[in-house]
Parts: sequence; C-alpha cells; structure tokens
Amino acid sequence: MIDDALIGHNLTLLRGSMSQKELAERMRKLGFKWSQATVWSIEKGERPLRLTESEALGSVFGIQARTLTFAEQSFSRIMLSRALDDTLTEIGNLAYQSFERQRRLAMLCDLTPEDERDETFTPELFAENAVDHAISGLARAEAHLRGEFEVEETLHGPFPHEGHEYHQAFIARVRAQVEQLRDRSETEEETDDGVDQTAG
Repeated sequence: MIDDALIGHNLTLLRGSMSQKELAERMRKLGFKWSQATVWSIEKGERPLRLTESEALGSVFGIQARTLTFAEQSFSRIMLSRALDDTLTEIGNLAYQSFERQRRLAMLCDLTPEDERDETFTPELFAENAVDHAISGLARAEAHLRGEFEVEETLHGPFPHEGHEYHQAFIARVRAQVEQLRDRSETEEETDDGVDQTAG
C-alpha cells in the first residue's frame, strides 16, 4: 500500500533548498497543472501523487520514480549517494580551478623581476598542489577511522567483516591511497638525501 505521508516526506527531503514555487514551475513546464499549493498538499500527505507525476518528478530530480516510495533507510541511502556525487564533482572542479590558478600564479612569478618577488612565493610552494592537499586530508581521514576502530574494538571486540563489504572496500581504498602517499614521500626523501650527499 502506498503511503502518501511517506511520499510527501521524501519529496520534501528531495526538494531540499528548492522552493515549492520553483518545483511547481518545473512541473508546469512538463505539462502538469501544479501550483505551490499542489506541492504543499502532496508534501503534507493530503493529496496522492499520481504515477505520471512521480515519473515527471523523477526526471526533475534525476531519480527513479519508485524512489519516492522508499522507506527512511533506503531513501536516506539514495540522498546520501546523491550528496556524495555532488561533493565529488565539486572536488574535481575545485582541483581543476586550483591547478589553473596555481599555474597562472607561477607564470606571473616567473615574469616578475627577482628583486620584486615576494619571499613567501618560493618555487617549493608550487611543488605542492591540490593532489598533495587532498592526500593529506585522506591521511587524516584514515587516522580518524583507525582511532574509531581501536575504540570500538576495545569496547565491543573485533570489528565484524561479514556483512560490511561496502564499508570494508571503502576503508581498504583509503588505506591503500595513504600507503601510496607514504611510499612517495619516502622515495622523495631518499632522492633528496642522495642529491645532498652528491653535493657534499
């Protein structure tokens, strides 16, 4: 049995920062005679959502129509997945912007006469980039996870692996990337030591 109150609650969460008026306008563009009052009554569970309307809402929000009927846990998973996709896209865009700005700044520094350069803008500054900062954040996340597991194992015993495949895959990926960072740092340090010894 379809729960109109549940659908209304899910629609409210899905709408997020979008106003009821804006959602109604988008639905009107798809051929539905919606007003802000229509959205309000559906979200309150006072008006049932028709199948064609749910399909249209699916196209508006980029989801399957049946998602609106999901119970809290499943719907929360969908919402978190959408938020994660948005975050990862934003990270990619920010990384691109940071590289581009850093490259332009490096070019400007090269064009600036040496006696006019700011002492804080050293060539070493431009050796560190968005990847380094991202991996540094990853290392902090891995350390945080490790600390949480240590507390959990102290209180409740070893963490059960069975039934936690997604969680384990995520943790394994984080740890592998942190190890890559450590290996790279050690290699760079060895290279620097070799250069210093040669110079000496």
